[in-house]
Amino acid sequence: MGKLKLVDGNEGTSLITPIYESIGTMPGVKRLKMKGTAIVCDEAGINGRTYPTRLMSRECNNYNENYIKTFNALGELNHPPVDDEGNPKLLPVTEINLEKVSHIIEELKMVGNRMMIKFRVIEKHPCGAILKILADEGIPIGVSLRGLGSVYRDGGRNIVSDDYELITIDAVGRPSYGKDAMMQAVMEATSPSKKLLTESVNGYYRPLVESAIAEFRNEVDMSVKAGTLMQTQYYSLNKLLNTIGK
Repeated sequence: MGKLKLVDGNEGTSLITPIYESIGTMPGVKRLKMKGTAIVCDEAGINGRTYPTRLMSRECNNYNENYIKTFNALGELNHPPVDDEGNPKLLPVTEINLEKVSHIIEELKMVGNRMMIKFRVIEKHPCGAILKILADEGIPIGVSLRGLGSVYRDGGRNIVSDDYELITIDAVGRPSYGKDAMMQAVMEATSPSKKLLTESVNGYYRPLVESAIAEFRNEVDMSVKAGTLMQTQYYSLNKLLNTIGK
């Protein structure tokens, strides 16, 4: 049996919340990072899958060696779209769509049965700019594993098999492990010349922004239906997205 596309998407998401962390010697100059729990192992998420700690420890090590150490650990805003059969509508799920990149993962490690993540938001990219606006407004942001592998049944549980391969961790909208898996945003000091540029929403990048906004609106609507987003947050988020879309 071939590998399944284990794109957890809206059903396998860990929620993250902003934290603001300062480093360096330049007061008042910061850049946004986020950190928290990417997934809780040995516990079934909303999607019903259980990721063994042993397996994810292996994938954590592989991801560090193959991507983080080579500065190529990129994640997207939302998972790539797939059809009802799990087939990609655009690029293969194993590829990173540079038009949708929103962050670069700087740290991935296991702490007990939790996979902990820290990433830097690429604020000058349209999708990264959306993440920053959401974080600044206190809107919860989720992360979700994207990988390939198969699942087997054991004791009534769906267990992810040893053939699993972690591709990346994307920023998405709905939680899977509740309050136990919260991300925090971090504002890290940097050079005075490193400022958020908003002119990228115009011209060439306009179609990319509109596409990202449309996908995130869908995530928000699903979150409201699932009861994981308060109405006040919903109205605030839609107001922000309307502003970005102008």
